[in-house]
This record gives sequence, C-alpha cells and structure tokens, in this order.
Amino acid sequence: MYKDILLCVSEEQGRENLITVAAEFAKQHGSRLTGMFKSLHEESTLPVFGLVAVEQTLHAAEHARELYADTREQFKTITQQKGVDAQWLDIDQVASPLEAARYTDLIMASQVQKEPNTGENSISLINSLLLESAHPIVLLPTDWEKGVQAKRFILGWNESREAMRAVQDAMSLLQAAEKVYVLTIVAEAEKQVGGSPLTDYLRARDVNCEFHSFIKDYDHSRSAEMLLESGDAYNADLYVLGGYGHSRLREVVLGGVTRHMIQHSNAPVLFSH
Repeated sequence: MYKDILLCVSEEQGRENLITVAAEFAKQHGSRLTGMFKSLHEESTLPVFGLVAVEQTLHAAEHARELYADTREQFKTITQQKGVDAQWLDIDQVASPLEAARYTDLIMASQVQKEPNTGENSISLINSLLLESAHPIVLLPTDWEKGVQAKRFILGWNESREAMRAVQDAMSLLQAAEKVYVLTIVAEAEKQVGGSPLTDYLRARDVNCEFHSFIKDYDHSRSAEMLLESGDAYNADLYVLGGYGHSRLREVVLGGVTRHMIQHSNAPVLFSH
C-alpha cells in the first residue's frame, strides 16, 4: 500500500491532468498526497553577459515564480474537489525533490517534457528520483487522462534485480489488475512458450497473469518499441518496469529501454530501481 505519495510537478504542460490523476489515485488508495513544484528552467541558466541576457534570465525567474504560484493554487483546488488528504510543500520547506522523496512510498511525475530548453533537465530530474530516492516512480504522459486504472498491465521481465524490485513495489496494483501481461525479450534459442517461474510466483499471490516472450534483436530502442506495441495491442493502462538495469551511461550510449520509455511511453510507467 502507498500511504504517502509525492507529486512532483515540473512544468505547465500536462499539469492539470497530472494533478487530477494523482489526486484520484491517492483517493482510491487512501493515501496522503504531498505536492511540490520543481522548475526545469533553473538548472539551464548559464552565466550571462549583457543587458539582453540579464533580461532573459530575469524573465525566466519571473516565469518560474508564476508557474509555482499557479501550480500551488491548482493543486489545492483539485485536491479539495476530490476530497483528498493533501498538503503542499513550499519552496522554503524542502531543498529538493529528492529530499522530499525520502519520506514517501510512491513518487508521481510527468513524462519528459518535449520542449528543447527543458527536455534534458526533465530527464535529469526523473533520473535523480528514480536512481536515488529508493522508491518507485510513476511517470504519466502529459496528455494522459484515463488515470491509473487496475485493468490491463504490461510487466516487463528480464530476471534482473530491478525488475523484481518493480514487481514487489507494484504488487498491490498487480493483484488488483484484471490482467497482467508478463513480457520478456529473449534470444531465439531461449524462446519460452509455457511460462516462467515469475508467473507461478505471481499466481500464488493472486495475480491474474499470462506470459509472452519475444525474440530479441540488438537494437535497444526496438526492444522498447516492442513493449509499446504490446501496450497498444493489449490496451494497457500501466507498464511496470525495472529502471536502469544496466549502468545509466550504457543506457544513454546504447539508447536503452529505460530512457526510451521515459521519453516515449504511451501510458503511465511504474519504474523501480
């Protein structure tokens, strides 16, 4: 169960959907929802010279303050409407999202922002929360409006510690799902048909699941695309994945599954590391 959920709102794009979905999820699970705002423009500010550059920097800072104030009011309005036990962390209450994330059970945030000037900062924020918080994180596409529903889940399985951590962190959700599709990508010689030890493990814990394996190629982004295609085929409501099973450097160099899903997922993703 998730008694405490941290909602990290980073930008205006998809903000209302993110807050609404998080509030509904918290209400459904009887959780306390804590909201906070993290500007993605702060770390992109470089040393500036000249009047124009200074004006641009001041404008960005003012824009961040306006976004913060608007987000706080929208969070309070939506959580009150949904009847959620909620609190807002003001800027002077916590130094960073990572500090706030230490004392929670689940983090919710938006998928990577698409704007060029904030995209890399968005990835950095997500990476920090995923790798250093010790808690699972659910990322929502900015245009997602369906909520986190307990219907059809895609569970990506590769027998790694991170994948098993994701299973444990998502167990209450998996048990409530109508169907969990366990997907693994293997070499042709390892092709499995009947199932895996994981499906036996899940069924013993009242998870309704079925097993599917796909032949691996060496295009890592293609592996992620196979997950997304399966999500479309099964009309998935949530992906459950271990994040950064390889080193983050290797993921960046090879275009790993984690980074691809962070940027391109078509449904919410629960990551654990």
